[in-house]
Amino acid sequence: MKPPPARPSTHPHTPARVWIGLAIAVILDAPVQLIWKALMLKYRDPSRMPHGDPWHQARWFLHQTRSWGLLALFACQFFDWIWVLGNADLSFAQPFTALSYVVVSTCAVIFFHEHLGPMRVVGIASILVGVLLVGSGEYRTDVLEVE
Repeated sequence: MKPPPARPSTHPHTPARVWIGLAIAVILDAPVQLIWKALMLKYRDPSRMPHGDPWHQARWFLHQTRSWGLLALFACQFFDWIWVLGNADLSFAQPFTALSYVVVSTCAVIFFHEHLGPMRVVGIASILVGVLLVGSGEYRTDVLEVE
């Protein structure tokens, strides 16, 4: 049996629930990236670095409390993204995840004292402009009609 045809649904404004889901996606990405970076800094520390086979390294990873927090955040991201894609077109939602670059870069400067050169700042500004352009367009999503 063939699925029913998609019926375009156009709204003048993006529903608040979609904005909330997109904001959650971006907000969850910052701690994911920061925890991942912190784990890799700890992993690279010669005094703590696990030696030996990949299984030994996997055990090291699984014994880190941060690893379990990271995996929990990955799960939250997964379910949030499923929800977002159920409420908005991928072509509308995906560009908003680029805001993660802005948030994560800012957090990297604050927490890891990383340097943002002029070209990165220009790139981040370009991302912001691009996201504003995508967000200012008409909200449209395909809705499958159920018979």
